Amino acid sequence: MAFTEEQLKNIKEQIFNQIKDFPKEKQEQIKSFISNLNSEQLEKFLIENKLVKESSEINSENCLFCSIINEKIASIKIFEDEDCIGILEINPLTYGHSLLIPKKHISKIKDLPKKIKDLSNNLGKVIIEKLEANSFKILESDEFGHAVINIIPKYKDKEINQREKADIEELKKISKVIGKIDFSGKKVDKKESKSEISKEIKEEIKKEEPKIDIIKLSRRIP
Repeated sequence: MAFTEEQLKNIKEQIFNQIKDFPKEKQEQIKSFISNLNSEQLEKFLIENKLVKESSEINSENCLFCSIINEKIASIKIFEDEDCIGILEINPLTYGHSLLIPKKHISKIKDLPKKIKDLSNNLGKVIIEKLEANSFKILESDEFGHAVINIIPKYKDKEINQREKADIEELKKISKVIGKIDFSGKKVDKKESKSEISKEIKEEIKKEEPKIDIIKLSRRIP
């Protein structure tokens, strides 16, 4: 497993987030140590501390996305059926960047059922309608041992940039705009759609740029 520069940065940030409740002195010690690790050293550290296993050994017990599905890790959900959940990415590439995650631990994209891939397109259509985006991009990924589908809205005159950490309150506002998507014949939470949301929230949403990394860890550092 070789981390790219972006992955390296994202993993370190996730570790820092997970130690925020530690005593300040210990936080600083860990941050100083982690900050100086290169890709190979970080991988070794994660494995030795059982934060991840070798990619070939990742399973539902140590999988980040399974932890999200089982609500061991908090997320902002915009969709759920018997096969998948849809959540807002906490490190989005664009405003409204979402993830479709199969509930079954599927390691490889090639093993995803066609109906899940079709579902991602249907979700994308609803998301861009709600957020008034121009189109959307589908990006499939299994680099963290669980196949997921990224649904990335595209906006006129706005390029897809690097990831930035999103504020939780901002994500909550986006979830209100989108509402809870339901393909069983209706879309619930219609009263919270963009056309009916309060003027104050609309203005806040418009002036806030999306902030955007993928969570990669499922356990705290011992």
